[in-house]
Amino acid sequence: MPRRRGAQLGNANALKHGRYSKPLRAARLAAVQAEWRERERQRSEWINTIKPIDYGAICDELRALRRAKEAS
Repeated sequence: MPRRRGAQLGNANALKHGRYSKPLRAARLAAVQAEWRERERQRSEWINTIKPIDYGAICDELRALRRAKEAS
């Protein structure tokens, strides 16, 4: 019978000391959340710089241009 891959049953060393340990996972999660919050802040700042579009005024301008074109 070939040897099975991995550690012995019940070996939780990776969970205690490695990249999957609670402190390292918590640190990575906190970094990801901080980055996400910063991106959300930048997006909201950018959205606030966009002027609202007055579609009624655009339609009025187009109608006036059409009337001027038909009149000439």
